Amino acid sequence: MKVKTVTRYKNPGYPVKEEILADPQLLRRIPSRWEKNAYVMTALGLTVSLSACGASAEGAQGASDRVAPVFIHGGGSGAYGCVSVVSPYFLSEEEAFEIIRAEAESYGGLILTQEAAPELKNVKLPVTHIYPEPEKAKEKTVKGSLQTDGWDPDKKIAIEFVSKSDVGNWKETEEGVYATVEGYAIQNTAVRLQKSLEKASPEEIVGIFYDPYDYGDLIEEYDKIQKKYEGREGNYWAAMSEEQNDMARAATEENLKAQVRDFIDWLKGQGVI
Repeated sequence: MKVKTVTRYKNPGYPVKEEILADPQLLRRIPSRWEKNAYVMTALGLTVSLSACGASAEGAQGASDRVAPVFIHGGGSGAYGCVSVVSPYFLSEEEAFEIIRAEAESYGGLILTQEAAPELKNVKLPVTHIYPEPEKAKEKTVKGSLQTDGWDPDKKIAIEFVSKSDVGNWKETEEGVYATVEGYAIQNTAVRLQKSLEKASPEEIVGIFYDPYDYGDLIEEYDKIQKKYEGREGNYWAAMSEEQNDMARAATEENLKAQVRDFIDWLKGQGVI
């Protein structure tokens, strides 16, 4: 048998990574004959996991060619108060921008700057709550301006990082309910913002990221660190807390980088870069 180099591959009969990123609704239009084919369904499953990587159904639905879906990596929520087992580790706006900037440049060649970043005017911003909401409370928006966190001026690509501070700044002025616990639903806020912006059809292409920290995602790692320190003599709390914070930061940073990589893949699928 003579081995020959493969110089050309046949185009697959199912959507490839770039096609799914460009049009997530393809996943909702799977032909019934494909569902019976284990090979095709396995290929689709791998395509989704390696590309969109968990883009939420909410974030991906109706994604326009101007506003990218929110790519889900990390629960994106945290609380302060009596329910907090450990203090949540949220990124500052400055830390987040540097992570996004570096990953976007190394992975996709984007050159992001904060200088003269565009302001999106007359858009609907999500109204948030940091105290417990009544059941079935209607989600509200308010018209305003959004100062984006950075952009690539040559490619006209803007980015917005939804932070803990954003959720706090967009909260309802009079919530009506106050408690000893403050909760920050950052991922949910990012998804709501994405839905609003895609209806506004901004001139720039916009990517929305969010602080991925979530205690529930890291509880096993927190427990491992705590068990390592239990039984030690003296006050080990400060050292244990520092190690837990380092772990949380590393996980948060990796999840944010994953969001950026998915955004870059989406841009490639759209033919923007």
